[in-house]
Amino acid sequence: MLLLFIGGCASTRLEERRVSFVDGSLKGDMLLTDFVSVVNSSGLMEVQVTGRNKTSRYRLLEYRVEWFEGSGLQVPSVMTRWTTCPAFEKANFSFSAVAPKPGVSDFRILIRKAKK
Repeated sequence: MLLLFIGGCASTRLEERRVSFVDGSLKGDMLLTDFVSVVNSSGLMEVQVTGRNKTSRYRLLEYRVEWFEGSGLQVPSVMTRWTTCPAFEKANFSFSAVAPKPGVSDFRILIRKAKK
């Protein structure tokens, strides 16, 4: 069952309120280009984010996915942690995540420059 599909291309800035770059130094350097959210056959929500590093520098990013119940309460999970993702120069990057349990109805994804 397809829950949501929003697509874009590398030259278009995609606005998705549930995905945000929280590190101000990334603004203008990184671009969100595609976003997909589905519920798999096991009833778990899956999300996939694709972006583009517009710079001539390699960047190591971190992302964190927070999952929410229909009531708006955050679902506690050991999987809600910062995870690294490479963003090679002038190239696309992507990552995906799966909800920790069935019945999750929403999420928020935060992306920042990796801590050294």
